[in-house]
Amino acid sequence: MNLLQTNFSLDNVTILIEGNCTNKEYISKTKETSFIDNRTGDTKIYRKGQLENLRINENLCKEFTTITGSLTGFFNKGNNFNSISLNNLPEAYVELGSILGIEENKMLNAYFIAGKSNGFEYGVSFEVIQPPHLYINSLLKMKGKNNKSNYGGKGFDTTYFINKSYGFYFYDKGEELREKGFSIPENWNGNYILRIEKRLKTGQALKALTGSKLYVRDIDRTKFKKACMANFMKSYKGITIEGVTSKENIATLTFEEMYMLNHPKEALKNLDLLLQEKKICKSSYYKKWKKLKELVSSSGSIKEELDSMLERIGNNF
Repeated sequence: MNLLQTNFSLDNVTILIEGNCTNKEYISKTKETSFIDNRTGDTKIYRKGQLENLRINENLCKEFTTITGSLTGFFNKGNNFNSISLNNLPEAYVELGSILGIEENKMLNAYFIAGKSNGFEYGVSFEVIQPPHLYINSLLKMKGKNNKSNYGGKGFDTTYFINKSYGFYFYDKGEELREKGFSIPENWNGNYILRIEKRLKTGQALKALTGSKLYVRDIDRTKFKKACMANFMKSYKGITIEGVTSKENIATLTFEEMYMLNHPKEALKNLDLLLQEKKICKSSYYKKWKKLKELVSSSGSIKEELDSMLERIGNNF
């Protein structure tokens, strides 16, 4: 497995801006609603709009705006693969502000918020040798230390681990791109891309990253990057990923699936037992024995590989 993306990137996030849009062309395409608050008698005025993939909601009375979506997707016409780096995010938000008619200082002083409908998503993508579904759906068992957590799956061969504060997702990024009509960039050598992503679902979880509000102007700072990495790894280490190595499964594993095993030594012992019990023919035994020995010598553990790669990313901060 080769690591080609070396930094965490943000995906779908929400920022809150103290100010409203002033670009008349954009405003002409929005929908404005108003009503009287029966409790206070005050008039409430809201404006909703869409700019490509970005959802924009404005409170015109209190003069604040929220923008939700992937900034990378916006600037790349829906393709959020080659992510805008954290170093360039402040500048990108300022450029977005110029399109909407929001002053630069207001964009830089905007801060990120998170909730059930507007999470804070960040993660990293890896090029992998085999199809991601082999990593994700066939052989991965995901367990959380918190017994209130659970795991499951959805589109794009996704496996997810969720609890009240966050979601942790493993999915086939290449398949997602193809489903949306995009091709995989030429700088990626293969067609298989595994995406690992974390989504913070509460303001408290987001605040835990830095201990205070996270402003757009600070997103490129080393302190945040290190905090982001530590937060990501804390959740990642709370999940165990185990390969299927029981005797019953070893006999039916394909060679592709054997590459995904987390415990090739244990699998090798069970393969020997299968031969002793005459539950596998010698020809099949020797083929699988050779492959498992190769995995043992090269460490073959998907979790060890991911651990190593994520640590490498952390060392780059």
